[in-house]
Amino acid sequence: RRSVALNRLLSRVICMQADATASPPLSMGSFDMIVSNPPYVCRSEAAGMAPHVLRHEPHEALFVDDDDPLLFNASIARYATRALRPGGRLYFEINTAKGRETAALLTQEGFADVAIRRDPFGLPRYAVATRPTNTSTPTQS
Repeated sequence: RRSVALNRLLSRVICMQADATASPPLSMGSFDMIVSNPPYVCRSEAAGMAPHVLRHEPHEALFVDDDDPLLFNASIARYATRALRPGGRLYFEINTAKGRETAALLTQEGFADVAIRRDPFGLPRYAVATRPTNTSTPTQS
């Protein structure tokens, strides 16, 4: 929210904290872009994390169960297929070990221009996808 205010985008950006497995209502409207930093670290990876991260970050914001590591990504992608305007973009941070699986998930959900982008350390860190322009915009309810 602070970045949005500093960049004078308050009238154009909606910031929300929500349960990513419970999609926001479509009555919020449609969007040009959805950006998310969902939980993506498998619980089994906690032992290899920096102690300060484990001390200061809420665990519910970090961890996903090992048996369903794309739970939040899949839920956000499903919501985005309905909430993004045609040509709208989806961005989210991902587990560096799950790039291929995340790209496959986005492709399966019908997104175009799916790409996994690297962070400054060269790790696959972000998923980027576009809602195809040959789809209809969801109706408001």
